[in-house]
Amino acid sequence: MGGNNDANNCPRKCDLMMKLSPREREVLILLMEKGRLPLVAKTLGRSVHTVQSHKTSIMRKLHAANSVEMIVTAIRKGLVTP
Repeated sequence: MGGNNDANNCPRKCDLMMKLSPREREVLILLMEKGRLPLVAKTLGRSVHTVQSHKTSIMRKLHAANSVEMIVTAIRKGLVTP
């Protein structure tokens, strides 16, 4: 029922999250702040395709099915602060 979920505390998952590159962390933070790929791409001076590639990699590493889950997981694991 609430709170502590052992699946979210899996060491393998934590290891994968720690493997986010500095650019992936930057993209994650900008996605939280700006919310849209084109705005993040413009901020970084990169193409939307490149930012989407980073986002896909982040989601894979965090085992997130969508953008909301990616951000919620990152916050819960302390990778970013809201």
